Amino acid sequence: MPNAKVEVVVGVPPERFWDVLTDFEHYPEFLPELKEITVHAAAHDGYEVSHTVALIKRIQYRLKFRADPPRGLTWELVESNLLKKNSGAWTLRPEGAAGQSTRATYEVDLEVGQYVPKAIVTKLITVSLPRMLAQFKERAESMAR
Repeated sequence: MPNAKVEVVVGVPPERFWDVLTDFEHYPEFLPELKEITVHAAAHDGYEVSHTVALIKRIQYRLKFRADPPRGLTWELVESNLLKKNSGAWTLRPEGAAGQSTRATYEVDLEVGQYVPKAIVTKLITVSLPRMLAQFKERAESMAR
């Protein structure tokens, strides 16, 4: 199934971008496809979070995150109604003068069940993923103002 990798440069230092990435409860405020989020566990070195996303169909999934603040997050799928695999990473690297910007790289490896329409997978990779990075960038930069 599809693998995807997308990068964006964000006009805030990695620590600020990290704060946005790990503020899971507020994702629905800037990610319109995300309908519900529940944080089951949160610690300095990891999180366990359930997501409900509406993309043609409602997709529910629970991820276990490993944290390396402020350098990045990796995750693995715990359970889902439609996904067989969802693993990936956010990698954050300082960029620009004195590291005042962040090069954020998002990588994901998805495998969906046999009853998931191809249109959902296509929308995830070609439309939703680039838009999601733009939404994270806009959120981080607007909070820094």
